[in-house]
Amino acid sequence: MGIKKLYRILWVFLGLAFPACNAELEEEIAWELDEYPDMLVVEGTVTNTLVHQELYLTVTGPYLSADLPETVSAARVTVSDGTNTFPYSESGTIKGKYESDSAFKGVPLNTYTLNISLDSPVNGFTHYTAESKMPDGLELDSIICEIYSMPDLGFGAGDEDTDSTLLGIYYYGKEPDDPDNYYVARISGNNVPWQVNAKELIRFNDDYNNGGQSDFILILKNTIPGDTIAFEVNSVERHYYDYIGSIQSIDQTGSAYSMSGPPANAVGNIPGALGYFKAIYVSAKTGIAVDRRE
Repeated sequence: MGIKKLYRILWVFLGLAFPACNAELEEEIAWELDEYPDMLVVEGTVTNTLVHQELYLTVTGPYLSADLPETVSAARVTVSDGTNTFPYSESGTIKGKYESDSAFKGVPLNTYTLNISLDSPVNGFTHYTAESKMPDGLELDSIICEIYSMPDLGFGAGDEDTDSTLLGIYYYGKEPDDPDNYYVARISGNNVPWQVNAKELIRFNDDYNNGGQSDFILILKNTIPGDTIAFEVNSVERHYYDYIGSIQSIDQTGSAYSMSGPPANAVGNIPGALGYFKAIYVSAKTGIAVDRRE
């Protein structure tokens, strides 16, 4: 579904005051957008967990469309580790979702190659490929979750939905000795995710903690003593780390406080397509929130 020419009619009603009466003027404005071709969007992940690995294929839609993206079916998908090739099949219940026919798990420092073949081209491409090397990952041993009071910054009490506590998560686990390790993390409280999309992921690296045994993250979030907190750390390649950073920077444009340029698509690792294929090392632990407020 490409953007041909999309017109939006905006009626502007201006109330003009005159000495004797008011009048309303109607102005018709036609917005004409440039044509852009559809592009394949790939979201695929290989993890260190023994599961049927997943991949999603969709295509971009009209810029102002509120509809869900169109899915791509009947693609031929494989992932190879250089020795073994794992074929993927489309889900029988979710169009555009592909799962490896057999369960397998990624191995740190192995490189994985994705191949996608389509019967009908998207933006002139019928074949797509990408590579990702799984990092030597951070393996969590345990976490400690502590609740602190939000300092009074003098902005008033706010409404009842305003976050009023800070959650400190101390996590323990050997960070790889090699420099330049990159991570994205997510947290959930009582099985409810706190980061629901890429814009909200927590990014950090080991610039100040290379080879360390523990570290600390502070999150502004309403938390109650006894809440079950799940903390997941994904060890990722530098390029994916930067990719998530680009998405988060794009989301900040348009703000009155933004100094960045106009929005653009974040550049993934799949030539001719949007999205990303990544091999990541996943480690997660849970803990119970303890009140440390005075």
